Amino acid sequence: MKSTAAHKDGRSTRWEKHRKAKKEQLLTDTVRAIRKYGAGVRMEEIAEVAGTSKAVYYRHFTDRAGLWSGVVARTVNYIYRNLPLEPSPGTPLPQLVTDLADTYLTLVDRDPEIYAFVTTTPDAAIATADSDPVVTLTAQIAERLAQLLEQHGFDDSADITAQAIVGAIWATTDRWIVTGRRKPKEDIISTLNEIFTPYLSQHSQRKT
Repeated sequence: MKSTAAHKDGRSTRWEKHRKAKKEQLLTDTVRAIRKYGAGVRMEEIAEVAGTSKAVYYRHFTDRAGLWSGVVARTVNYIYRNLPLEPSPGTPLPQLVTDLADTYLTLVDRDPEIYAFVTTTPDAAIATADSDPVVTLTAQIAERLAQLLEQHGFDDSADITAQAIVGAIWATTDRWIVTGRRKPKEDIISTLNEIFTPYLSQHSQRKT
């Protein structure tokens, strides 16, 4: 009995690993399809790029909304992991904000269709999504940035300041994408610096 149970457990574990690997591969193929066909890619086109059928996608993700949620989770994690949120000791606050804005803009600029896909919530997902993907990502970034601000002497204002900085970077980036990225990225970063550097520098001087 124990041997049979162990065999079943092992088989179940192998199947679960296979299922997770298959889902990851399908998500990878979905990203490839979005890059090829754009944010409005159809399920038929996604399946074609993946070399499989829509039925396989529906088996793993239920519907387009489920697939969208999977792409969102992967994209949010990717962006967060690649942001400079572990700066070198002694990095000045203005430089930290500059690096954050530059990296965020660069990541979005590299994959504008992925950004558009992620930020366009399918109708079927509106009632079931736990939260807006942009809200999820900006909340994670702001939480980490607030911790860094506290290390620089900010007290109760750390959270508000972090939310303001991240919100400005997100809103500016979103507008940049919507308007076809006509304005040079360097100009956007320079403007953000003009907005936040005086306050951050003043605060640092006050705390020293």
